[in-house]
Amino acid sequence: MTIVGIEAVHKMNEPLMNKKNYYKALDKIVVDTVAEIKRNAPVGKTGDLEKNIFIGEQGNKRIIFVAMPYAKYMEYGTQYFPVGTINAPRARTSTSGKPCYHPFIRPAQWKMMKKAKKEGIFFTALFKK
Repeated sequence: MTIVGIEAVHKMNEPLMNKKNYYKALDKIVVDTVAEIKRNAPVGKTGDLEKNIFIGEQGNKRIIFVAMPYAKYMEYGTQYFPVGTINAPRARTSTSGKPCYHPFIRPAQWKMMKKAKKEGIFFTALFKK
């Protein structure tokens, strides 16, 4: 049996085998997600919450974390401080005057996941130059 054209198939699949292409697209999504989280975050007079939103790496994983103890209350609320839902976050004005949302992290993640799918970010990273 003779197989003709297999080199072209290998060449076409090279981008799928290059993990750097995946990480480049993933890093763009993570950076854009952090920007959206900061845009949504409540900001008091110190701005500590917004200043403490970071991207970490654990091997090939990218981790977004907010290093403020009260961030979980801004995200999930308390019995005295209700928040909205991912699809309908509670809008309010921060003490600094900046518009913000509660929750502020999950809606940003959800928005960026939908944007990545709609714009075909991974497809573009793998097949378009």
